[in-house]
Amino acid sequence: MRATLSPANVSLLSTVAQVRTGWVTTVRWSPDGQTIAVATGQQVNLYVRSFGAQPTFRLTGFDAPVKNIAFSRYGKMIATASTDGWLRLWDIRAAPTRSHAFHVGDALTCVCFSGDERRVVAGTGEGEVRVWEIATGAVTVMPDRHAAEVTTVIWDSGWIYSTGRDGKLLRHNVYETEPARVVASYTDALRDLALNTRGRAVHAVSRDGRLNTWSSEGNLRSRVLAHDGGADCAALTANGTLLATGGRDNLVRLWDAKALITSDAEPLTTLHAHAKPVLTAAFNPLGTMLITGSGDNSVRLWSVEERNNAGN
Repeated sequence: MRATLSPANVSLLSTVAQVRTGWVTTVRWSPDGQTIAVATGQQVNLYVRSFGAQPTFRLTGFDAPVKNIAFSRYGKMIATASTDGWLRLWDIRAAPTRSHAFHVGDALTCVCFSGDERRVVAGTGEGEVRVWEIATGAVTVMPDRHAAEVTTVIWDSGWIYSTGRDGKLLRHNVYETEPARVVASYTDALRDLALNTRGRAVHAVSRDGRLNTWSSEGNLRSRVLAHDGGADCAALTANGTLLATGGRDNLVRLWDAKALITSDAEPLTTLHAHAKPVLTAAFNPLGTMLITGSGDNSVRLWSVEERNNAGN
């Protein structure tokens, strides 16, 4: 039985499964926790109720690397963003290997769904944040943009948070044609973002290796050196208690997310498993497992086995 991960037990995390694949850019869990999606090169591998060498389905047809993937809120669809300039939507329940595509032109770098599954948001290599109405194909370009590649987009109740290589953390109002609010401006590229809706905070990792935590209003709460050589990814448990980061030092670190909201903190534990930079990470919805993907072409599944002391 797998234990729910918490600051008290993360030091017991161990690898329970590993898959060797191509260059990994993104790993994601479905909302029901039954499917793992791994973007690797010019395809996406789906593992349904299993995790092994052979995926259940492969999403193919890309003409360039897949940079990012996202599940819709209820798990009906997957959106993929690739540098071939196509945003693709996959109905994974009805026809998992066929997609509906929107041509963008610019390279797409990140993607997410709206909470009602009616819109999909994508960031481009040119710094734009675009919103598509799935039913009509209508596109809205947010009036403010980043000065460099958009690295993350997250939907939050009519707001879109975005980070970029320009060091900006922006908050866009989907329903008003007004300039985005600059929540924070950093001195180096922001590579990934985790939004803590329970703590009303944002955790962003940067090229200089820092883990930065701001309030949703832009007040700096903490800033710690997370990874020597640069930090690449951040992932938060659904209950907002644990944060995982990965970076160029080939390490995964686990943090008490609540502690970071109030002050600088030390990592709870460090995972030594990958031979190259850790580029992506995600927790399952129950908060019992962590998945990490690396430039060493491996994806690892981590958990804590709950001990049964009955009869002892």
